[in-house]
Amino acid sequence: MKAFGENYVSSATHDNNDPLEAPKCHPGTRVSFLRRLSNWAKDSESPASVTWLHGPAGAGKSAIARSLAQILDNDSLLAGSFFFFRTDSRRNSVNPFVATLAYQIAGFIPDTLQHIATAVEKDPTICSRSLETQFKKLIADPICASQTFVRKLLIIDGLDECINRMAILKVFFDNLPRLQGHFKFLIISRPEYDIQRFFESAATNPGQLVDTIELLGDLQAFEDVRVYLRDNFDRITRTHPLRAHFMSDWLSDDAIERLVEKSSGHFIYASTVIKYIENDRDRPHKRLDDILKLRMSSQNPYAALDALYFDILTSSRADHGLLVNILSIVVQDDRFPRQYSYEWRVMKSTHMLEAILVLEPGGCELELLNLKSLVEVKDTVNFWHKSFSDFLLDPFRSQEFHVSSANACTLIAKYCLRWLSSNLSEQRFRTMYINDFS
Repeated sequence: MKAFGENYVSSATHDNNDPLEAPKCHPGTRVSFLRRLSNWAKDSESPASVTWLHGPAGAGKSAIARSLAQILDNDSLLAGSFFFFRTDSRRNSVNPFVATLAYQIAGFIPDTLQHIATAVEKDPTICSRSLETQFKKLIADPICASQTFVRKLLIIDGLDECINRMAILKVFFDNLPRLQGHFKFLIISRPEYDIQRFFESAATNPGQLVDTIELLGDLQAFEDVRVYLRDNFDRITRTHPLRAHFMSDWLSDDAIERLVEKSSGHFIYASTVIKYIENDRDRPHKRLDDILKLRMSSQNPYAALDALYFDILTSSRADHGLLVNILSIVVQDDRFPRQYSYEWRVMKSTHMLEAILVLEPGGCELELLNLKSLVEVKDTVNFWHKSFSDFLLDPFRSQEFHVSSANACTLIAKYCLRWLSSNLSEQRFRTMYINDFS
């Protein structure tokens, strides 16, 4: 197996020792998702060979993937895993993908070792072949030739972070009939447009049974975040160097509930808050106050969260100026007092956004295609994560993506003037026409 050389990337597996990798699920959280996925992986009678778990950015998808991989590893039901990572040049493309999986398969399913080794001996350059050839020679052929008949799970996390992700989906589904009795596939990603379209198409094929799980901010997700925050605040209270100076009421139930609400059930917000508050060189109650009041100090408490939002926004193919205009109106609509005389949320309807910004029908959804991990687009445009509004409204944090009330109100006012001009002109014409012929 040494022949794989640099084509095997250990940091892409679930069991690496990189401290920067996403942690596993906090004890007592994400229990229902882990149970459902574990039961599916262990059920030999389940007709679904593929499950797509998707959710918005920061919802804890990778933590679920790592926890599940550990559970199945302990039960000898894991075949391998690959965790893509956009900013790691060794983990953002298909180049090391097959070799890394094949190396793990040889360890988890010993019957395949000799067949994989033979394939490498016959063609020492196999890792430079096409993805289809690599998958056939190093995974499909060896597993079909082995004497192992227990279906094991392959976990692919962060597919949306792979440059040529559609090639991976194609090779999986092309080989699905051969691997039906050997592997199950769990594919985890953000709900990016091309991935979603692929799975929607696959679901229409009667020969390919695909299960889809949405990881949304439901009530259980809020409870999981609450558990996570309480446990970590307890730890800070017990272990912080300045704990002897803590006031007994430094942390209130109301403060925790406000943080839970702001999280929208997403762990990225909660974990970022804890990382900021637990700093040994400052007082936790002061830092908690910074968070609750959104008072920015010289050190940005949302650095990790901002980096995620900024990466998603800058990678969007939409015109950034137009994107800011859309987001400005959406944020402004959410901030309007509800007692105003116009119908609440009308401004962030896709129909009205397109009218205000002079876009063709469907133009709003088209501009927001690459933001599906942050934004839901139906009849109206809504943010998955409430802290996204906070980010956009703070010019220090969002920089060129900063949205302002002034910009939104100017855009709305211009639309109103255009509407008045058009309709008043039409009304004047009708009045003149009636007078002339009356």
